[in-house]
Amino acid sequence: ELNRTTPRSQSALLEAMAEKQVTVDGELITLPNPFFVVATQNPIETEGTFPLPEAQLDRFLIKLSLGHPTEEEEMKIIFRYKEGNPLNELTEVISIEDILTIQELIKKIHISEDVVHYITKGMAAARNHPEIEIGPSSRATLALVRFSQALAYLRRREFVIPEDIQEAVYPVLEHRIMLSMDTSLQKTTREVLEGIMEVVPVPLEDIR
Repeated sequence: ELNRTTPRSQSALLEAMAEKQVTVDGELITLPNPFFVVATQNPIETEGTFPLPEAQLDRFLIKLSLGHPTEEEEMKIIFRYKEGNPLNELTEVISIEDILTIQELIKKIHISEDVVHYITKGMAAARNHPEIEIGPSSRATLALVRFSQALAYLRRREFVIPEDIQEAVYPVLEHRIMLSMDTSLQKTTREVLEGIMEVVPVPLEDIR
């Protein structure tokens, strides 16, 4: 639960996320590859918490909100946990070598120039939007590209299409932009992003 850690702990984690290394008693330790951070943030009980600075939020590739399970999903949870903890029965399904190979394959997923223009126009629209106080950084742009490539790879395509961008933009950008005070009282970040995506022209030419 990341927002319950102290600013000093958050700063130490920032070094790990940004530089893939940690410093302990002056000794530099390089982290293994692959390395990634998965963190939770409780939306309630904010007393005693420390909001993450924008620079650290920017280093998380995506943000997902789980919400509450449906009735059917909750029944499955009950049956899975009623006789034990299924987490204790987890087994390895992929090797580290396979993960590294997939990461390299994702980097080779093609993105046409038209789709790149689609991305940059969307980012410019977000940065210049009157309801957004802090727009997405260049790191956010690169994150959007990489996540879109990963979506294309999972769908067994060798190229990114506009629909990949449209799906990736919300988990990639929602935690990276800050709305103006007046707008935050009336709209959610997602609603503002949806409005931006509606006006950015979608490429219609061959993008393979």
